[in-house]
Amino acid sequence: MDEFYYDLEAFGEELKNIRKSLGLSQSDVSKHGFINRDTLRKIENGKVLPKQETLDLLSHLYKKDLNELLLKYRLKDYSIFFDIKSSLEKKLESGDFESLRDDIDRLKKLLEKGDMSLYYSKLLNQLLLIANSVFEKTINENYEKAMEKLQKAMEFTIPNFSLSNYTDFVYSDMEIRILMNMALIIKKTEGVQKSLEMLLFC
Repeated sequence: MDEFYYDLEAFGEELKNIRKSLGLSQSDVSKHGFINRDTLRKIENGKVLPKQETLDLLSHLYKKDLNELLLKYRLKDYSIFFDIKSSLEKKLESGDFESLRDDIDRLKKLLEKGDMSLYYSKLLNQLLLIANSVFEKTINENYEKAMEKLQKAMEFTIPNFSLSNYTDFVYSDMEIRILMNMALIIKKTEGVQKSLEMLLFC
């Protein structure tokens, strides 16, 4: 299962509400559900897709089939998103930056269609901004504009994010990718040391 197949934020919020309605703290769940507290925090914050085994363990404690509940949060139009995401990743890895525009246009059309969850919309916007940032950095060599786009991308899912407090948050795979791109720009604009610190954090 790919993490973008589900609205993880909404699912995590529902899990948090169930836990609280049962009068359980994260420590209680960690102790009685045999799950790491940090893992539970990431699940509740919508940062990771929980494994089936994890949901089985929690289901007993939460008195609800959480694997079945997860299905409620499947995203529509996922196959189109996955196709564009895969194409973008291949182009970024191969250095085929010139044809990024095609995927950027496809993402824009998908966003214009609307009729999607807020979470899905955030993912699409993040991906669009990452692609535009790479385009600005590699084709136009405009590092300032590239960094602005990455900052906006991060703020879609972490509104309080800034480069001065980046170590304060738990990140999803997409957010880690944004951070790594920021570190590569910082290497060009501010020097190797700060860039290395961010990359090590990632």
